Amino acid sequence: MNNYTKLGLMVIPDEFINMFHKNHELNDIYQVYEGGKYWDVMAAKLHVTYAFTDGWPKLCEMLAIMDGDTMTFEKIGNVVFHLRVFRNGIEVDWVFTKNQKIAIFVK
Repeated sequence: MNNYTKLGLMVIPDEFINMFHKNHELNDIYQVYEGGKYWDVMAAKLHVTYAFTDGWPKLCEMLAIMDGDTMTFEKIGNVVFHLRVFRNGIEVDWVFTKNQKIAIFVK
């Protein structure tokens, strides 16, 4: 288990909040797209910051997110983000089989 799943959340940077959600709260369910799948993830305010909470540990587990991975989120719509993961500076891409197992390919 890594820190992303141990903590059960992913802090959303203040810069993102200020740029895209300055005028309204970010408390809602969002979809994160990666590997041909959409993952439902809750965003909630935690004291003075926002974080992805419910659904985030499952996404990390299924995508085998590791400590040290760098993640970028591209805002596609009001409630959809495209996740890109980089491991050791190389983008990782996932393909899901019918059994929901993951084959990892590095671009």
